[in-house]
Amino acid sequence: MEAGARTPEELETLLEDAFVLHDPQALTQLFQPGAMPVVGGGLAEARGRRQITRVATQLWDSQQGAGP
Repeated sequence: MEAGARTPEELETLLEDAFVLHDPQALTQLFQPGAMPVVGGGLAEARGRRQITRVATQLWDSQQGAGP
């Protein structure tokens, strides 16, 4: 079965699951190979799955130890 969502709502759920689980493989499979998501929070621009993984990992690392 091919990764992806059939509806915007399903995509939102898949993105949330990938972020909550810190699963870079699941996250990057939701993007086309040359995708360029809009990233905020002072993080670097990301183009393509490898860079998306790098930026997501930076985001997750920056959140470790940050209390509620």
